[in-house]
Amino acid sequence: LHWSLTQFTPATNDISPQNGLERIFASCVVIFALVAFSSFVSSITGQMQRLANLNSERNMQEQRIREFFARVPVSQHLQRCMWSYFRQHYANKKKDTQEADVKFFKEVPESMMKAMHSELFSPFVKKHPAFVE
Repeated sequence: LHWSLTQFTPATNDISPQNGLERIFASCVVIFALVAFSSFVSSITGQMQRLANLNSERNMQEQRIREFFARVPVSQHLQRCMWSYFRQHYANKKKDTQEADVKFFKEVPESMMKAMHSELFSPFVKKHPAFVE
């Protein structure tokens, strides 16, 4: 137990392999630790990259608006109004997922899509004055 813990932590190790089988086992443990740690670091890096990509479109648009306002004389009041609208628009855009945003729906059979549309829209159609008896 002491030996295996020292392979994964920076603890002292006064135990060493004594024969060929123990050396092979020690090498396998070190290789496993290397792969496991690399996988862990890779998954964290991937998650951080996804977070950065989520905001990249908004950041690009924000930068373009700043550049535009720097070149064109627009009143401070109008700029504040536009920035406020921009922030609200992008905040709401994240919350509302439209059917067109889901790529999977393009692969779903037409009959299933019609059934989904029927379930989604029939309550509204039934309430419309033209269809109420």
